[in-house]
Amino acid sequence: MKEEYTILIMDYLDGNWDDRKEAQLQQLLAEGEISQQELADWKLLHQGSEKLSAPAPADQLRDNFYTMLGDWKESSQPSSWQRLLQSFNGSIRVSQLLGAACLLVVGIALGFWLHPVQNYESQIGQLSTEVQQMREAMVLTLLEQPSAMQRLKAVSISTDLTSVDEKIHQALLRTLNEDPQVNVRIAALEALIPYSQNSLVRQGLVRSIAQQSDPLMQIALAQAMVELQEKQAVRALEDLLEKEDLNQDVKQTIEQSLEILI
Repeated sequence: MKEEYTILIMDYLDGNWDDRKEAQLQQLLAEGEISQQELADWKLLHQGSEKLSAPAPADQLRDNFYTMLGDWKESSQPSSWQRLLQSFNGSIRVSQLLGAACLLVVGIALGFWLHPVQNYESQIGQLSTEVQQMREAMVLTLLEQPSAMQRLKAVSISTDLTSVDEKIHQALLRTLNEDPQVNVRIAALEALIPYSQNSLVRQGLVRSIAQQSDPLMQIALAQAMVELQEKQAVRALEDLLEKEDLNQDVKQTIEQSLEILI
């Protein structure tokens, strides 16, 4: 769910409401951009947060808080909270993660009210780091799920990370080589190509050629080696070409790829 939808819901819960916002909310509900369950979860969280004891903020702080969120969005462009949380419909409950994420936001908001506004940059930086860590953990968890759709979501989320560490690279390479679904493996390959300047990723892609038996994956890897101009893949492609039962389309693609790489 987009950040502006979150702000709309917060206005709704805070009573900052008019006919235009009501029409917008109803339209989003009708189009499925916001679900009734999401709205109910926000209401439940809001009711709980009202019980928290906090000093009354100055009138302009609420506007300042939303301005800060807007600045953060422009600088880091994170994916929306709700889109991430909806990915966890397997072993982790969406409502639990929604509550954890929202309580984090409430904590940051209280920090703004309790401390000078000029300190918000360090707090936003901390929040951005925690979001990044949450998304990395989400990728690693979803890649282990039995559902192919969940694993595809994990690969998709990995492409939105602002930075990717070695743990994510290794998890994607493992998915590339071991996932039982070819569409998940192809998605992992596409997610890894942008990180091919990393030696771990590049070598992993070359080694993967020998581990693939599906014709679609063999063709995809051969084409990827051409795209990357990876001459170290020549030997692996030549070895694959010697297999007697090699698919004819794969054979043709490899021969064309070798002509370019050699």
